[in-house]
Amino acid sequence: ENARLLRAEQRKAMELAALANLSHSLAETMDLEEMFRVIERQVRASMPAADAGAFLIYDPENDVLTPRAAFGFDREIVQKMALRPGEYISGQVFQANRAMLFKGREAFKQVQQTMQPDNQALYAAASYFGIHPQSAICAPLHTGGETLGVIVLNNFKSPEGFTEDDLRLLEALADRAAMAIRNARLYADESRRAAQLETANDVGHRITAILDLDELLPTIAQLVHSRFGYRYVHLFICDPAASESVIRAGAGPAAETLLQEPVVIKFEQGIIGWVSTTGK
Repeated sequence: ENARLLRAEQRKAMELAALANLSHSLAETMDLEEMFRVIERQVRASMPAADAGAFLIYDPENDVLTPRAAFGFDREIVQKMALRPGEYISGQVFQANRAMLFKGREAFKQVQQTMQPDNQALYAAASYFGIHPQSAICAPLHTGGETLGVIVLNNFKSPEGFTEDDLRLLEALADRAAMAIRNARLYADESRRAAQLETANDVGHRITAILDLDELLPTIAQLVHSRFGYRYVHLFICDPAASESVIRAGAGPAAETLLQEPVVIKFEQGIIGWVSTTGK
C-alpha cells in the first residue's frame, strides 16, 4: 500500500512539473510557430511512452486539420496531410471535442477506415514506425468555447503503452497549450490592427502631400502591400461614364504584368465590378 501511495505521489509530482514547465516555456514567446515547437518538445518530454506524435491545428477556411509540429515522422511529408473532422484519430477527437484513448489493432483498423486514401499514403510514407500503432492518446485543444486543434501521441510497442493517467495529463497539457495559442492569436490580431491603423494614418499624411495621382496610387499600393502583408494589392479607378474600373497601380508578383496591359473590369463583372457599382 505504501509503495502504491508513493508511486501515486511521484506521478502527481511529475504531472505538476510537466504542466509548470509547459506554462513557463509558453510564457517566453508569443510567436505561434515557435509556440508549436515548444508544445511538441514539452509534451514529448512529459510522455516517454510516445514513439511519435503530432500537433494539428484546425483550418476553418478549408475545414481540415493540418500538422504544425511532429516527431517520429518525416516532417516534410506529414505536414502535407489534411484531415477532415471525423477522419482518423485526430479528426474523431476534434469532432467529439473530448480526449480519447485507443488501444489494440482492432481499434486502429476501425479508425483507419475513416482515413482518405491520400492521407493514408502520406501517413505510411512519413511514419518511421509503420502504419499501425499499438496504442494512442489524443486530446483537443479547447479554450473559450472554441476547439483549435488536437495533440495526438502514438505508441508502436504495446496496447498498454498509454494509460488513463497519460490521457488525463495530455488533456491538461492540451488545455494549457490551447490557452497560450489563443492568447498568441489575440496578440497577433492586435499587432496587425495597430499596424493597419499606423498605415492608414501614414497613407492619410501622404495623400495630403502628394498631388500627382500617378505618384500617389503606387505609393498607397506599396504601403498596403508591405504594412498589411497582402501578397497581391491592386488599385482600380472607377469610370462611371464607361461603367468600368481600370487598374492604375499594384504591388506584388502579378502587378507588373497586369499594368503592362491595363486590366479593365466592367461594373457588372465579379467582386471588383460589384464594389465599383455599390460602393460597398
